[in-house]
Amino acid sequence: MAGFALGVLLPARVPADGEYLSDLLPGMLVGGFGLGLAIMSTPAITPTEDLVAGGTAQPQALTEGFQLALHSGVGLAVLGALAVLLLVRSPRRAEDPVGVVAAEAAPEG
Repeated sequence: MAGFALGVLLPARVPADGEYLSDLLPGMLVGGFGLGLAIMSTPAITPTEDLVAGGTAQPQALTEGFQLALHSGVGLAVLGALAVLLLVRSPRRAEDPVGVVAAEAAPEG
């Protein structure tokens, strides 16, 4: 959470004539890393505790717990990207309304 707090603080100090690359981007990167680490810590706790209880050394258990949590995060990101690709549709063009296209395609008779 300290990383997230620092990431929020850095952009709050951007001057009016600040630049994206040197003033804004560092805060976004630090904040994103801090928030991601804080979110991934929660699902890493249970597997880590289970491994330690099973006799695995704490550094090894912690590493494996975070690996599992981060792989889960990657899986969620991939599912989210697939959902966007499959569910989000582009808006219809204003010059091609459904009724006009259907009327033009209908045979005259």
